Amino acid sequence: MQTSVTVPSSAQFVDSPAVEPSPDSMSVAGPDGNLIRLPAYSKNVQPITLVKEAPFEIKAQTLFTNLDHQSGADQTRPRFSIRIVQSGQTVFHRRYLAHQTSLTQALGTALRWTSARRRQIRWEYLCSWPLLSLWAFSFAVGWLFEPIVGWLSFLPLFAGLPFSFYLAPKTSRSRQTTASPAWYSRRARMSR
Repeated sequence: MQTSVTVPSSAQFVDSPAVEPSPDSMSVAGPDGNLIRLPAYSKNVQPITLVKEAPFEIKAQTLFTNLDHQSGADQTRPRFSIRIVQSGQTVFHRRYLAHQTSLTQALGTALRWTSARRRQIRWEYLCSWPLLSLWAFSFAVGWLFEPIVGWLSFLPLFAGLPFSFYLAPKTSRSRQTTASPAWYSRRARMSR
């Protein structure tokens, strides 16, 4: 049995003031007010999709319980894990003890990680060599023609900077091999 609740946007979790603490640490309030609870651990339990947003998908899954020997009485401590999947690959994975961290707190950590990753991808694009060289070329052309045309010679640079910020990708593109040297591909076939 697979239970899956998909949320179209993380903003519904972050921006909504109605996120109340859940009655237990293995559940989280959904965007429509419903309570999403992780099922008890079993070998066949499937991960629950909590948030699905552009390239990222945040999934939660219960794990085998820990046995706490320090408390005198052997108590079992439930655990769960949060995974962030991008294009079918896990890019972030963290395990939690339910008595230390609630599912709501873990989901908040995952949402902060995805927003930080988006900012990182955007800045990697803005600081890439092709874009920096284009800006440097625009500045050099503006500096060269400034005595003749005036400040209008810097117009490509002034227009290019805002467009670069606006057109920066929000997600990274998966790298695919488009070509490889013939000697390398022959060697790879021979080693199989």
